[in-house]
Parts: sequence; C-alpha cells; structure tokens
Amino acid sequence: MPVVDIVQRSEKWHVWRKEGITASMIPVIMGLSPYQTPYELWAELVGYKKPDDLSNNYHVQRGVEQEPEARGAVETEYGKPYMPVCVEADHNRLFRASLDGLYMYMQGNDKEVLEIKCPCEKIYNEILTLKAKAPTFQMYAAQVQWQLNAAGASIGRLYFYLRGKKPVSTLIRRNDAFLEKAEKAALHFLELVLTKQPPKMIEGRDKVVYDTPISSTDEAWLAKVEQYKEKKAYYEELELKTKAVKADLKQLESYFTDQIPSDVKTFSKDGISATRVEKEGSVNYKALLDEIQSTLNVVIPDELYKKHRNKSSTYFLVNVQEQPSDKDVPIEQYNPVIESVESPVQEVVTPRSAEIAMPAGFKTEQTQTPEKQAPAETEESVPSQPLRPLDPSVFFEKSVQKMYF
Repeated sequence: MPVVDIVQRSEKWHVWRKEGITASMIPVIMGLSPYQTPYELWAELVGYKKPDDLSNNYHVQRGVEQEPEARGAVETEYGKPYMPVCVEADHNRLFRASLDGLYMYMQGNDKEVLEIKCPCEKIYNEILTLKAKAPTFQMYAAQVQWQLNAAGASIGRLYFYLRGKKPVSTLIRRNDAFLEKAEKAALHFLELVLTKQPPKMIEGRDKVVYDTPISSTDEAWLAKVEQYKEKKAYYEELELKTKAVKADLKQLESYFTDQIPSDVKTFSKDGISATRVEKEGSVNYKALLDEIQSTLNVVIPDELYKKHRNKSSTYFLVNVQEQPSDKDVPIEQYNPVIESVESPVQEVVTPRSAEIAMPAGFKTEQTQTPEKQAPAETEESVPSQPLRPLDPSVFFEKSVQKMYF
C-alpha cells in the first residue's frame, strides 16, 4: 500500500484524484448513489458538465467543520490513533482513496480504515431506522470497500457523527467478491471516459443530455459552435460596455432631476427636458386572492386558475458552457512521494491476478505484493471464521460490537 505524501483538499490533491479512480466514484459507478448517476459522473470527467460547486453547501461545510471533533470522538472511544492519509492500491496504482483515518495494528501488520460521515439529522435518523438497508448507508459502505481495496486493509470503521447525538459506529468487513465486480466496473467506466463513449442513461434520473452524436461527427455543427461562442463573447463584451454607459447616464440624469423644484412637473433647459411621472404600485394578486379566500371563507378551485392561465410555451436557454480546466493548478505532472508499507495479513477469499488489464492511454506502476504473513493473535484481529449475522433489532445498539456486511 503506497502512502502518498499529499495534503488533502490541496490543489495537488485535486490533481491526484483526477488521475485515478477514487472511493467516492465507486458508489456512483456501481449505481449505489442516490445523488449522482454514472452518466453525470462521466460527463464531468470528459468535460461536458461542470462539477457542482459544493464549497458553499451548508451540509458540506458542516461535515468539514465537525470532522476533527468526530475523529477525536472515535479515537477516544476506541483508544486508537487514526491518521488521515492518501493511499494507492498495490496491485493497481489507479485505485486510490483519501482516508479520514488509518490505524496500523502493532501486531499482525493489519490495518483499519476510518471513514467519518457527519450527516444531517434526516439521514442520521434514516440510518437508525433502516440500518444497512438505508440507501445512504449502502453508498457509504461501497465507498469504504474501495478504501479497504486501496489500503490493503481487512476492516473499516464507518462512523456517523452528528453533534448532540449518539455516534453510530459500524465495522465493515472486506468483501472481495464485491471488490472484484467493482474493479471490473471501474476499469470499464474508465475506458468509457477515455474513449468518450457515454454509459447507459438511467430513465427518470438522467434528464439532461451532455453529449450529442452530431457534436463529434457533423462539421457544420462544430463550425456553428465556434461561431456562436465568438458572437456570444462579443455580445457579452458589448453588454458590459452598455451597462457602464447606462450607469453613467443614470448618474447624469439624477444630477438633472435633483435641480428640479418639487412643485414643478416639467423642466426644460439647454436641450435637456425632464417630466415627473407618478406611477402606481403593482397589485400582488396572489396575496389578494389568499386574503379573499381567508376573509370570505371561500376556496378558489384549481380549475378556475387554469381557466384564466395564459397558454404555456416552450423554449431553450442556450449558453456557452465553460470547459473544466486546470488553470489554477500546476500543469506539470505530479509525482507523489511514496512510502512503502507492508501488505495486510488478511487472506483474500477470491484470488485475483495482480496484473489488471488497463485501458489504452493510461500507464501505472505495478508494485509486487509481499508474501502474506500469518496473522498474529491480538485482541483487535479479525476472526478467520465467518461471523454469524447479528439480529437486526440490536444492530446499532452498541457501537463497540463488530458489525459486518
């Protein structure tokens, strides 16, 4: 497991993430994310769609703010120091993960991954109610599985922290059958990105088409695109100049009207004339109708609204979409400093070849996985025998219990 010497959320970190398949992508690729579809993620990666700016999102800001205290809470609860690190998988350096925390066991050379989530109260209650069946829980569990894959770890702790509420802690055991499917899906998805071939759209969710067949085959379309961009830029330039001139005119008009006596309606001097205009305020018909219904104790039926509604119309809003670029980050290739770490002791249930077929155009270093050592008998080690599932009624009762999915 190479540990990448990089600061999370830094500019180089964003570049590093773009060059591989990260844990946050896996739920989307596997169709487990209720927030984004594979087609939307593909459109972002090929540059057809601008990524959503979540920097000012309240829930995102709350998560970033509460993450340090959440890490402190989990470290206090379990007596383990979790270090936030970025890692790459031994068998494929494109498989990457930014870990909220990684704990190295003193004996046995095993590791434990920590993933912290600071959900809103709605999601927190949903997880308490639906437990492992909650859509958000399944999404986060898939993310942890990929983190285990990149870190070469056997277990991960998914820790839900909401200030003022009891934390919900669950152990996620490595699922090699899932990871085998996830790797195949991830590499196939990467091939679609490199070849700019869109994945299948999800009916009812993918309502915006970011790619069109004619955009890559019709020369007339491409020529019109460039022409529109040029005209649009020229129009926006003129619009800015017009706004500046309008502001100057408004300032001069205010100077003239300030000279007119209050009892004079029309003023004319040196070619400048001004007329005072009295304009009544508009009527808020929605508020008026609401007050009529409340005062007269009547209800205006929807059919009456529809009867007096004007005919609907359809139109397109055409804009020039800026293509994502790395203009704010260094252009040179980022070469991370790698620290060698011994491989985990967890035996792989489903053998997989260390040589993974890579899409054309991508190069990655392959690191030989050291021979696995026998696990040491420690209190924290994962049992070699399969565990019996817990009764759902007590699934989240005690956070210290090991709960596997």
